Amino acid sequence: MRRTTTIIACIALAAFGATANAQEGRDDVSFSWSRVLAAGSTITVRNGSGPIHVREVTGDRVEVRATKIARSRTSIRDVAFDVQESPTGATVCTLYGRQTSCRDNRTSGAPRVLVEFTVLVPPGVDADMLTNNGGIDVRLTSNQSDATLTLSSGSGTLRVALPSDFRGRIDAQTGQGRLRSEFEMQVVGRLDAHHLTAMIGNAAAAVTAGATSTSVAGSRLGPLLRLRTGRGDIELRKN
Repeated sequence: MRRTTTIIACIALAAFGATANAQEGRDDVSFSWSRVLAAGSTITVRNGSGPIHVREVTGDRVEVRATKIARSRTSIRDVAFDVQESPTGATVCTLYGRQTSCRDNRTSGAPRVLVEFTVLVPPGVDADMLTNNGGIDVRLTSNQSDATLTLSSGSGTLRVALPSDFRGRIDAQTGQGRLRSEFEMQVVGRLDAHHLTAMIGNAAAAVTAGATSTSVAGSRLGPLLRLRTGRGDIELRKN
């Protein structure tokens, strides 16, 4: 009986340790995480309420920074963070209430503590950013990769600043909002006020020439921008 009790206690401690390790930064205003990711990997950020800023950096290291913004009658301890790493990338998410990990789907009402993320992403690494309530702004400075950039907001404007010579593909959709672009684009398929699939720059010329793959005569079609917002505008601007 004593041996059985000891085994159960050990299992309970192990489970507690796993849960504790999943929650980070509950007592801190800020949180940061960094890792070297190979080209083709994906950095994913899941936020409940608050903006996300994405910046392109040189090198091969991804960095995620978060700052809690507590409003009246709230505590920074209402929010923690979880990081799930895998051979194909990493996921960083905010935890609210009784949530213990990114896989925990329990909800505790609308998040009352805002979390502002800044994500530094090197060329070649895919980025998948989601916030339920807040805007997302991105600034890319190069055309050096065929990475995929996915931005999703339940309610918030998506702003993407690109090099003036940017070439790539875009698939953008807004439920209630407008699509604005400073770039000339070659629309693919039917033109819709709330949904746009198009090619930008040299990629547009490639489509005009009849391209159906990711390259034409050795030229890349460039990154894919996949943009979704339920309520908010989508803006493409030149750096």
